[in-house]
Amino acid sequence: MKKNAIPVCLAIAVIGGIWSSLELDPSADTPTPKPRDTSASTRATDGSTPEDPGKDRKAASDTETRAVPGRVLERTRAMNARRPDRNFTAEEVERAMERRDMWSSTEEVATDRIPLEEEDLHDGRQLIQFSPLKLESLQAGDRVAIDITEANTSYEVTIDRIEKHDYDSVSWYGHIDGNDGQRYQVSFTRGESLTVGGIDTPDGNFQLQAHGDAGWIASSGSLFETSGETDAVYPPGTAPGSGQ
Repeated sequence: MKKNAIPVCLAIAVIGGIWSSLELDPSADTPTPKPRDTSASTRATDGSTPEDPGKDRKAASDTETRAVPGRVLERTRAMNARRPDRNFTAEEVERAMERRDMWSSTEEVATDRIPLEEEDLHDGRQLIQFSPLKLESLQAGDRVAIDITEANTSYEVTIDRIEKHDYDSVSWYGHIDGNDGQRYQVSFTRGESLTVGGIDTPDGNFQLQAHGDAGWIASSGSLFETSGETDAVYPPGTAPGSGQ
């Protein structure tokens, strides 16, 4: 029995050593981890992939967090106070404030919105693309350019004061400083969609009428030429012969 005991012990020791080595070797049963794909995170970081949703979120975040100038916020509040039934946004007000003129002269006007006969639309009136938002954004002290084709001139109007009327309309009163040293009076009145204006200039008096953004300008003299009557709509107290 003693002779057989030694080989048995040796066999047990060898088997135990092999078992221990298998337990300690991490490469025996543990799967090798795959390298992480970092391409997606790289694209999200540098924003080079057009379809990356992270890029869109970042752009939206930049727009939302962009600081709006205080003067724009103040102007927006003033406009909404005058027009409580409307909701002017700071973004559109800022664009209007940056615009230099109130209208542009063009033949591509939505004339179907102008209540005139076809012959009157082509009687020499200046058709304009009017900006109601630019007018609404004006405050006392602002200056705005107005182009009058018949006078072959672009005038600069300085806004002097603004008056809100009881019948949901607002008037802007201003002037043009003429080279002759005279001050020429200008006024615009806007209701829900109709805008009318009386513009006195060194080259004569002109009338403006706009329905939304479609409008026209003509000299007061030409409007009275045919029948002695005019189709112009005058702001309060500015009609010829009113004494103001």
